[in-house]
Amino acid sequence: MGRVKIAFYGALRKITGERTTDIEASTLKEAITELNAKYGKRFKNGVFDERGKLTRFINIYINGKDARFLN
Repeated sequence: MGRVKIAFYGALRKITGERTTDIEASTLKEAITELNAKYGKRFKNGVFDERGKLTRFINIYINGKDARFLN
């Protein structure tokens, strides 16, 4: 696992109360799982829709690249 720095903006900054956090994760899925564990149900409800998919309002960038266009 690697150390990952996560930056929060907008609504997620309000939910977490932080601008950034550091977590241990090797994949995006692991990172989201760690964030859900750290910030709880309010965070999860802010990130996922009722079907468990990322909401269209959440943008995830990995090293400056939009995760939607990465494998």
